[in-house]
Amino acid sequence: MMLMVVMPWLSAHVVSAQERSNKQIDQIKVAYLANFIRFTQWEKDQGEKANQPWIITIVGDSDFSKEVRGAFPNGKFLDRAIELQDLPTLLNHDKNLDQNTRDKLLASHVIYVRNKNLEDHRTILAINHSPDFLYISDMPGMAKAGGMIELYNLRTRITFKVNPRAISNARIRVSSKVLRLGISVSSSN
Repeated sequence: MMLMVVMPWLSAHVVSAQERSNKQIDQIKVAYLANFIRFTQWEKDQGEKANQPWIITIVGDSDFSKEVRGAFPNGKFLDRAIELQDLPTLLNHDKNLDQNTRDKLLASHVIYVRNKNLEDHRTILAINHSPDFLYISDMPGMAKAGGMIELYNLRTRITFKVNPRAISNARIRVSSKVLRLGISVSSSN
């Protein structure tokens, strides 16, 4: 009888070890996200708007949105409220960006793309050639393809690449500390 009780727990424990590993990786990515916010200034936050909520848009992974929400349990960061937007995908069934989704993206301080959908990446790059949001992804090759910051696994740790040209074309100011810590890449276009 004892064996029947232990075996289901053991198999659940093995599965949860992998989940725990993925959860730890996501927690590290959320920590990076928080630090990128800490070391970035947005033109849209000047004057009266300086105390408006941080608008963080997560594209392609509602589980990661939950992880981000859990990292800020009081719903605040640096004395500002956090507004989290969760978008499963950017394009509608006709492969178009609807106005509501476009407005959400343009209002964002940070857009984090978690999926590997190249169309979503291209959509973000096309909506504004001088964006006032920080564009982060863990899509392989994203920084080289015109994105700003790409998180990736390097052996046993998470690190990041930065595309200084994409960042300098934006209406944001990312601290030189971030730029020095990241691996610099150039756009391939």
